[in-house]
Amino acid sequence: MTAVAAADMPARRTILEATAALCLGLLLAAVGPYGTFGQAPLSERLVYWIGVVLIAFVVYRPACSVGERLARSVQLAPASGWAAAVVLASFPITLFVWLASFRHTPSLWPSFSEYVQFYWSVILIGAGLMLVVWLVRQSIAGPPAAPVELTAAAPSAAAAPLRPQLLDRLPPQLGDELIALETEDHYVRVHTGRGNDLLLIRMRDAVAETAGIEGAQVHRCWWIARAAVTGIERRDRRLTIKLSNGLEVPISRERNGALPAWLKG
Repeated sequence: MTAVAAADMPARRTILEATAALCLGLLLAAVGPYGTFGQAPLSERLVYWIGVVLIAFVVYRPACSVGERLARSVQLAPASGWAAAVVLASFPITLFVWLASFRHTPSLWPSFSEYVQFYWSVILIGAGLMLVVWLVRQSIAGPPAAPVELTAAAPSAAAAPLRPQLLDRLPPQLGDELIALETEDHYVRVHTGRGNDLLLIRMRDAVAETAGIEGAQVHRCWWIARAAVTGIERRDRRLTIKLSNGLEVPISRERNGALPAWLKG
């Protein structure tokens, strides 16, 4: 993947997500929820709802990215991070919506009860908005990788070890000791014995390019090399793998039963 393509991918994703948000704003302007249909003509509703949705998108989207990273760090589903981000980001957005609706609200600043009432309306619209963005994001990401993928070299005794194709994508200073692959949004972070690098590639394609190294995908977001495993711990009914570079990798419960014997032992 070229550097230009890698730079264009996040921009393309953001444009598609913002376009989806704009379409939702148009739909809300046409429907006129929360009494706006009878309070304002279509032209005013278009300005109001499109403005509200796009401003909300600008606040919600980075908040959801942070929430997703935090959720992954504690081994929770990314969607839980998005949900928490919507709940928290809706507090400042509620105040913005109140101020944007000053023509149809009784005062410039809301009372506590008015704020709470507005908050529930905002969080409902916000949840719908970020659900649309999530679906757009998932459609760009493509189908998920197979539950467990094993890659192992099978050369004859006299044959030279097969060099994984994935290593050719990395800077030479990272060396040839492949330790783990970790998904980050639409990227894969490749961990080696000398550091890591971020590649614009799907996880299943990256795993396919590890041919020559015995390994397993132990989580939707993680592939590990067998030689890098230094131990396995059980924490609160969850299994965690320790790797030679200090990484601790979660094992998803649904994939535990299909893991190779070398990992279970």
